[in-house]
Amino acid sequence: MTFLTSSTKHFSSLVFTSRLFYVAIVSYFLIAIVRSWSRLWHLPGPFPCSFSYWPMFRIRCHGSRAYSEYARLTAQYGKLVRIGPNDVITSDPELIRRMSAAKSTYERSSWYKATRLDPYHDMMGSVLDKSAHHSLRTKLSPGYVGKDIPGLEASIDSGIAELVDLIRLKYTSRSKIATITETDGKDQVSKPSDLEPVDFGRLADYYAMDARSRMSFGRPIGLLQKDTDVFGLIRTSNFAIDVLQFFTDIPALQMIFTSDLVLRFLGPKPTDSSGFGKIMGHVAWEIIIMLTGVACRLAEQHVVKRFAPDAKDEPDLLGSFIRRGLDQRSAQSEIMFPMVAGSDTAAKAIKWTMQYLLSNPSTFKSLEEEIMTAISNGTVSEPITNIEALKLPFLQAVIYESLRVHPPFTGLLMKQVGPEGDVHKGTFLPPGTRVAHDTWSVTHDTQLFGEDAHIFRPQRWLEADAVTVKEWKKRTELVFGAGRWQCAGKAVAMIELNKIFVTLIRNFEFLPASALFHRMLNSKSMTLSSRGRMGNLLAIHIRGMTSSISDWPVFLENVYNGLAPGGYIELFEGHARTQSDDGSVTPEHAMWQWADKLEECCKILGRPFVYVPSLVPMLKEADFVVVKIVPFKWPVHPWAKDAHYEELENGLLLMLWRASRHGLSQR
Repeated sequence: MTFLTSSTKHFSSLVFTSRLFYVAIVSYFLIAIVRSWSRLWHLPGPFPCSFSYWPMFRIRCHGSRAYSEYARLTAQYGKLVRIGPNDVITSDPELIRRMSAAKSTYERSSWYKATRLDPYHDMMGSVLDKSAHHSLRTKLSPGYVGKDIPGLEASIDSGIAELVDLIRLKYTSRSKIATITETDGKDQVSKPSDLEPVDFGRLADYYAMDARSRMSFGRPIGLLQKDTDVFGLIRTSNFAIDVLQFFTDIPALQMIFTSDLVLRFLGPKPTDSSGFGKIMGHVAWEIIIMLTGVACRLAEQHVVKRFAPDAKDEPDLLGSFIRRGLDQRSAQSEIMFPMVAGSDTAAKAIKWTMQYLLSNPSTFKSLEEEIMTAISNGTVSEPITNIEALKLPFLQAVIYESLRVHPPFTGLLMKQVGPEGDVHKGTFLPPGTRVAHDTWSVTHDTQLFGEDAHIFRPQRWLEADAVTVKEWKKRTELVFGAGRWQCAGKAVAMIELNKIFVTLIRNFEFLPASALFHRMLNSKSMTLSSRGRMGNLLAIHIRGMTSSISDWPVFLENVYNGLAPGGYIELFEGHARTQSDDGSVTPEHAMWQWADKLEECCKILGRPFVYVPSLVPMLKEADFVVVKIVPFKWPVHPWAKDAHYEELENGLLLMLWRASRHGLSQR
């Protein structure tokens, strides 16, 4: 009996101790949550952000689309939003400029520390101390802005010329195209069915990396020459930049993965045979081309070679660093930045601009006309100079609009509130608070750029007055940062953008790969080849092209020429205007008015909706022998009065759902 009583008391004591332990743990976390919440309690934002970095981690998992999540938050909560326990984000350009002003009390936060490309040594982009940053910027800026590199513009011209040569020789080769005719100095492809599409995004990456290595060391790495990702630099850089943004945004990850212990076992080393370690190892490196023009080998490290007693002064970025007093270790660290971060943002700016141009044929045509007119007038030389490019108003509008609509870098660029705190428009920011940039919202401000701020429309820059354009430029240039922490490579990037599109457009005619087939059928200047896929077709199915064709007779004539004798076509076209059997859809009905607006828009675009019966005489004019019209009637919503049509529409919705589901499968 005594033993049982003793055991019961002991068990009760254990239960009490366990409960006390759990209560202590829960109390600790509750107190931590309350303390974390109370620090920035007065700022709006999602509640989980007040005590956890999980929301920021989840947003960063969106990858290159993380900016859209932060833009959504500032749109919902305002221009100053809490996004973490000690973190806020702002879309207020006034605060962004003030944080980076010369006499600002703000400092760089730990966000920048994690941007070190050389994890063992600080560089201008990662150093936190203001005086150290100022000292480095004083030494490095003359090289970046071209003051110490008199041949900078010529170097950029050489890189662009190499890109043009690659496209001309490999992607517009006579062996791949049946005929090439010269018209106004531009290569006109007469048979695009034989054309090998070029992955322009890949070539833009190659160009940007080669251009930065040429600027840094006086010679390119050779990605364009080999048309391949030498050493896997692009692949490694893209992956590393994505990973680094996790470290920059999340302090805990930064503390773990930048610790000495982790770097000792997992960090890149100069002996690595690829990736960042390869960059560090030769940081730069010299590619010595063998007589065969194919084989190449890595040579002496440029930095070591340049610091040798008998080294010659070179007119490149590394030479500028040395002349300005940078020591060998710092030079090795600094020279990595323009090649990795600089090439990535430059390539994105080029890719997005070209993407927007090709997606907006009328805009592309306007730019092409401005460039070709300037060439014919003799106001543009070859290659075009930066000064000449600045005098092309639509080119400048295209460049600024592209930078505005899709900034090449949308990282958080977090600054830290000074020791005395700060008050911004009545809101107190405690000392040590990290304040991030919402660059996307800054450049998509509808109050400044208009309700269509999310649309790529360069014409807005020509329509606005000079005062407005000046303000737009100031706002758009925030994509490069501001003040003391502005991107050092801004000048080089703008010169590249001013030159590259003029050179490409004066040499080539670009089309999206998906537009080649459409153009062949819709243009008198294109002929259908009798080889391979075209000219001997037994049947062509054409569906939903009613508002895509500008000249139906030409289109149908080319279709006819593409068919073998006895071949046929099937056009599946619908009316834009909804009709009803019982007459309930009248001109006052919303669906009728919607059709009016749609037809008006299509006419303005030069692609009007076609009235299907009007195609009959056009088909006969194109020499089609038998032409039949088979009318089909299909409900446009699942609430049709007729049970048969209601069932049909429900079935259609099910099929559409299945199609979209299959589209997302691994197959």
